[in-house]
Amino acid sequence: MSVTQLCRVSSARRRFLVIYNPIAGRRRGGRLRAVVKAMRALGAEVTVTATRAPGHAGTLARAVWDSNGTDAQPDAVVAAGGDGTIGEIAGGLLGSDVALGIVPLGTANVLAHELGMLKGGWHAGALVRQLIAGGVRPVHLGRARLQGTVRSFVMMAGAGFDGAAVRAVNPALKRAIGRLAYGWAGLATLARGDGGRVRLVGGGESVEADWAVVSNGRHYGGAYVLAPQASIFVPRLTAVAVANGARLGMVGPLLRLGLGHLSPGGGVRFIEGDSFTLEPLGDEPVWLQCDGDPVGRLPAKIDLFAQTVRLIAGSPAAAGAAGAACGNLSATNLND
Repeated sequence: MSVTQLCRVSSARRRFLVIYNPIAGRRRGGRLRAVVKAMRALGAEVTVTATRAPGHAGTLARAVWDSNGTDAQPDAVVAAGGDGTIGEIAGGLLGSDVALGIVPLGTANVLAHELGMLKGGWHAGALVRQLIAGGVRPVHLGRARLQGTVRSFVMMAGAGFDGAAVRAVNPALKRAIGRLAYGWAGLATLARGDGGRVRLVGGGESVEADWAVVSNGRHYGGAYVLAPQASIFVPRLTAVAVANGARLGMVGPLLRLGLGHLSPGGGVRFIEGDSFTLEPLGDEPVWLQCDGDPVGRLPAKIDLFAQTVRLIAGSPAAAGAAGAACGNLSATNLND
């Protein structure tokens, strides 16, 4: 029996709904096309649906509940986009038995780095193997409550310098130069002294900060490790508070983050807890970002949802015959 035949017979997941953010995927659309083509060649039923506006990804994911228990229910929903799109879709699948897979098409792809998906580049064969036959692990999503709204996030929520920099990102520039647009916005935010100050309360402590991030995992801004002790698979949040009291005081912690040596001291605090409150200090508005998208103004309450999402994150080898059979798929490089 050929590899293709065995994959068709053994795969635990055959029906896929791909929710695709065409804005995030504009520069990397070839990745998604290669993955969908390979999955269909293996006999998978793949439906691709594009989002039309912010929030639409979550609406599409929640609609999957309407097909629960029917032949129309997909075996997995695949989020094809950036971390913000993934967070929306994950929020829509909270508590569902439907698995969530990802095709990283965004600017920073923090979750993909968290899962080790981008080590040594990315290949269509490896991604298809994982989507079809990879193991599933439960993940608790972060929850940000502010201004009467609730926003789910996978990796982090940040305020102060962080929130102001994300809000300052020019969408057209982001589409043109990718992650460099965040760097440019960060430099502009430092030069203007924007961001405001934050009071972070949680984990038995109350601290004031110029930059506060509540993290659900280790990574931030791509491959950078912000919270070394955190794990997306452990239902516990880690807050990172940076207080330097001067505009240029942010440069040191940012350099340490970039060099992979961010640790306590030098104005940096790490606090573990189940929930945190972020409050503005003073009259200046302080903005919150979740997974790289601006979401609103403080104050905000950050904690974890009790329900989980079934994230496709394990090795295909753990899935038995299907994973082994699909192991010989051609490794079409996706680094376009």
